[in-house]
Amino acid sequence: ETLRSADDMFELTDTTGDGIISQDEFEFYMKKHTDHDTKMIRECFFAIDVDGNGGINRDEVRDAFVKKRRELKGGRMANENSESDKKLEDELLGVSRDADALFDKADFDGSGSLSIGEFELYMKRNT
Repeated sequence: ETLRSADDMFELTDTTGDGIISQDEFEFYMKKHTDHDTKMIRECFFAIDVDGNGGINRDEVRDAFVKKRRELKGGRMANENSESDKKLEDELLGVSRDADALFDKADFDGSGSLSIGEFELYMKRNT
């Protein structure tokens, strides 16, 4: 659910569809959906932009959502399962990254969607 929420936010925020959320896109989204002031929004942007390249990619959004979820969960209901929860979340992030990489390889025309032809071609070449 956390990763789905992160992906939904990413899709809504990346209005250019280039796979990177710019500072302008982030500010527009946050001003529309939160009550944060510009200074707070910029601080959030730079905190999420872990690699410091001036844009936020899908993995950075996912990582930020998982980190926030862990903080909220740890603050309210820390229990003996927290380490196993963390391990599961890390595994889900890894699986999501692998799925994204596989999709990118199979999306030969770079359209952001996978046609039956692209899927069949990928499967023929890689199985």
